[in-house]
Amino acid sequence: MSGVVLKAKSVGGARTRLAVYSAEALSMLAALLHLWVMPEHFEEWWGYGLFFLAAAAFQAAYTMLMPRLFKRQSFLIAGAAGNLGIIALYLV
Repeated sequence: MSGVVLKAKSVGGARTRLAVYSAEALSMLAALLHLWVMPEHFEEWWGYGLFFLAAAAFQAAYTMLMPRLFKRQSFLIAGAAGNLGIIALYLV
């Protein structure tokens, strides 16, 4: 019976690591995309360019802090809310 419990825990741990790695990769991809289009937005208006620079910086910082802080629910919620906020702003 204890072997089944240990196996279930290791699968849950693998799923958690996969979710963390996926979130890290997607956040870094978003940061790189914001950096890529930032110069063109600076040409339009400095405020747009600054927004894209700030978004890229926060997404990259989130990616670097995630391995240390992913067990804190507030950290994950803040990162998800920030990224969803950027998506919502884009859709508007």
